[in-house]
Amino acid sequence: MLQTTRPMPRTRAGKGKAMDRVGLKRVEATALKLTMQERARLAETLLLSLDAPVEVEDLRLWVVEAERRLRDLRTGKAKARSSSDALRRARAAISCER
Repeated sequence: MLQTTRPMPRTRAGKGKAMDRVGLKRVEATALKLTMQERARLAETLLLSLDAPVEVEDLRLWVVEAERRLRDLRTGKAKARSSSDALRRARAAISCER
């Protein structure tokens, strides 16, 4: 069984409440009664849900990235490019991949 020291996260996009330990144990017990195929389908659904951050987390990650890029510009670690240059370079990179 998966052990974690962090509190359980809230459900995605605020839909529902965080589950307590007793509730989680009940869900685990019920899941273990499923057939192997049903458990595999459930496992896939759960794993895919980990790759889909909630909207608030998406926004937080974009803010962190934007702040990093601004810091890199201000410190000279990165240099600004015109949009036409950026598009030209992106198109060239895409055409090389084909």
